[in-house]
Amino acid sequence: ARPEFNLRFSNDKRAEYNPLQDGNLRHFFQNKRVQSHLYANGLIDVNGRVIDLEKNKAKLHIIEQEFRAAERQESLRRKEEEEFRHRVQQKRLEALEKVKRAERLSRIKEDRAIRQQILEASRSAVTIPTPPQPKCRKKKRAMKTRQGGHQGSEASHESSEKSFFMTDLHARSSTD
Repeated sequence: ARPEFNLRFSNDKRAEYNPLQDGNLRHFFQNKRVQSHLYANGLIDVNGRVIDLEKNKAKLHIIEQEFRAAERQESLRRKEEEEFRHRVQQKRLEALEKVKRAERLSRIKEDRAIRQQILEASRSAVTIPTPPQPKCRKKKRAMKTRQGGHQGSEASHESSEKSFFMTDLHARSSTD
């Protein structure tokens, strides 16, 4: 009677192999370098005893959650710090712009003042005589009738001599 081979695959869980529990590898794991490596990776404790990860899964899960929460807190802190730095930088830029605007405004005011001084100096250097305002004719006629005919003509002659345009002509005729 020959035994039959069962070639069907079964999904039954097989016992997992843990080399730390293998008695044949005990001599290898007693090496100090290997033990320091296992301790650094959290597979053994300080006394060299194997840590059962299945038993401590809940603790590991809590520790991992704490690490994730700490990472989130750190990222929020960094983000807030960046925002704060950005706000400070914006305030500095605004202050610089304000100073630049004030300087520009003061330069413009100085330029206006200088221009005004130049205009005033040029106006005072060249004086343009203004002609006297002609008097109303009604008043002149009233004066002529009061003074008489020939005296009124002398008054009109005198007023014409005082006129701006007439003075040039009168001065030329008297020099000729």
